[in-house]
Amino acid sequence: MTLAESVNFGDVFRAHPSERIALNDLSRPSQPRDWTFGEFNGACDTLARGMLRQGLCRGDRVALLALNRGSYLAALFGAMRAGIVPVPVNVKFPVATLRDVLKDCGAKLAIADAENLAVASTVCPVIDIDNDLLALADPGPFVSVPVAADGIALHLYTSESTGRPKGVLLGHGGQIWNIRVLARARGLGSDAAMLVAAPRYHKNALVASKIALTAGGRMVKSGSCWINGLGMR
Repeated sequence: MTLAESVNFGDVFRAHPSERIALNDLSRPSQPRDWTFGEFNGACDTLARGMLRQGLCRGDRVALLALNRGSYLAALFGAMRAGIVPVPVNVKFPVATLRDVLKDCGAKLAIADAENLAVASTVCPVIDIDNDLLALADPGPFVSVPVAADGIALHLYTSESTGRPKGVLLGHGGQIWNIRVLARARGLGSDAAMLVAAPRYHKNALVASKIALTAGGRMVKSGSCWINGLGMR
């Protein structure tokens, strides 16, 4: 694959065998659950279709304000499949900074946990990631939107450590190249398992998640809820 080709970073794990375990979900320690690449792909397609049905368009921003959940990753990759740009937001920012980030990125929709619903709702429409995400779902197969290699895949923000957070735009082609190179350099394959415990709005946790899925190994994650291909719980 060359950077000149049409690509979509949301598809980097689509070809893995559907029965292979993608996630060891420990978000509810008393109810651990394994789910497969088939289930995860179904969840991403479900939310991609749902976002488009909601009226979102290519290039629109969807902000993610939540701690680790399986539904967080499905929304992230599902948005990319639809040509929509996910914006992982650091929920530890002060309230005023959270509002500034949502306004700066022009979020058309926010998917938030209970702690962040109120602040997000002051800027844009919001969906409760734990209780209302099913309303966004539109189950069924989905063919990912072709995007240019330099098309925006992710809209991140810096940490506010040296001033106001600044937007960072990452392209589909660059992400595909970078994650595949990192997976090879670290010797990760389908037999690998990667623990991801840091919050996914942080670059390191997000990179680890993307590497694990791209390599086709298992991701062991913590958080507080999960999603499957037919519906959210």
